[in-house]
Amino acid sequence: MKQIAILNFLLISSIMFAQNDILNDSISSRGKIIQKLKRESIAPISFTSNSNKNKIQGFRLCDHFYLDIQALNKELSKEDIETLFNSDNGALKAVSFILFAIRNNEKELVINKLNEVIKQDFTLMTKNCSDAISTISLARFNYKLLLEPFFYKANFKLSRKEKQIIEIELRKNELYY
Repeated sequence: MKQIAILNFLLISSIMFAQNDILNDSISSRGKIIQKLKRESIAPISFTSNSNKNKIQGFRLCDHFYLDIQALNKELSKEDIETLFNSDNGALKAVSFILFAIRNNEKELVINKLNEVIKQDFTLMTKNCSDAISTISLARFNYKLLLEPFFYKANFKLSRKEKQIIEIELRKNELYY
């Protein structure tokens, strides 16, 4: 009887802890959405970096992911969003930026988060799902999200000077790769 109780405890504990790792969770609704995004977001393009000779995989964030992103906005905590932001998947990083921007829809906070993306390692994104040839950096992809509202509608406008500063930082980051 004692062995059965221990086995039940271990089984329940393992299920609970597995659900806390949102990048590997395939049981909860949020985990299923994240697994779907991970599967469907890998673009059929990659390149080798000139600077460090690493292979850089391309990612895509399709328009039809809109409802999934809205569902994640209701289910993910601040810590979960930060976990997505630090993942290796560019689409999940973009989703985390969108969710952060939706929840913290203030110019200074969103620009600071965009600057964090610019400082990260280069991540390749396709502009959309129907065009796998046209690519941009994740940082530029997120910048375009601020300018072209679909996944996220900013409550603020960037001034011309702010846009120029961001463009310069984007170019500096992209030149390295």
